[in-house]
Amino acid sequence: MTPALSASLLAIVTTLLIVASCTSCSEGRNAPRFEDAGATGDRELIVAGRTVTVELAITPPARNMGLMHRTSLDPGRGMLFIFTDSKPRTFWMRNTLIPLDIIFLNADGTVQNIEQGAPMAEVPGYHSRGSARMVLELNAGWAAEHGLKAGDRIEIAAELLSLPKL
Repeated sequence: MTPALSASLLAIVTTLLIVASCTSCSEGRNAPRFEDAGATGDRELIVAGRTVTVELAITPPARNMGLMHRTSLDPGRGMLFIFTDSKPRTFWMRNTLIPLDIIFLNADGTVQNIEQGAPMAEVPGYHSRGSARMVLELNAGWAAEHGLKAGDRIEIAAELLSLPKL
C-alpha cells in the first residue's frame, strides 16, 4: 500500500467516524447520562414524613452531572449529593432544565437552608448557609408543599455517608 493510499484510507475512516458520532448527536444520544457518571442506584429517604426516592451522586462525575439535561423529574423523586467532607457549598443550575428545590444538609441530615433553583441559572449560584455535607434536590416547590424547613432533620443511613469514601 502506498503512503498516498494509506493517507486516503485514514482520511475516509476518520470522516466516517466523525459522521457516525454526529449522527448519534442528532438523535439526542450525545447528552451525558447520569448512569455514565457513576450512579449507584436509587435509595429511599423519609423527608417531611414522606418517602422520596433519590438517585445518589457520590462520585465527582456524578456530582458534576447532577440533574443536567433532564426535561422532567417524577414526583417523589430527587437526587442526593453526598460529599466526603463538610464545607460551604455552591450549586449552579448549569444545563439543568427543570426548576428545583436545593436543600443543603449538615452531616447529621439537618436542613440548613432551602434555595429555589431556576433552570439554567449559573450566576451567582445557590449557597449553603454553613458547612454542608449533603445536598438534596427535589422538584421546585416540594419543600414548601410538604412543610420541609430549615432545622428539620432527614434521616440518612450511615451506609450512605460512607459511600463517597469507597
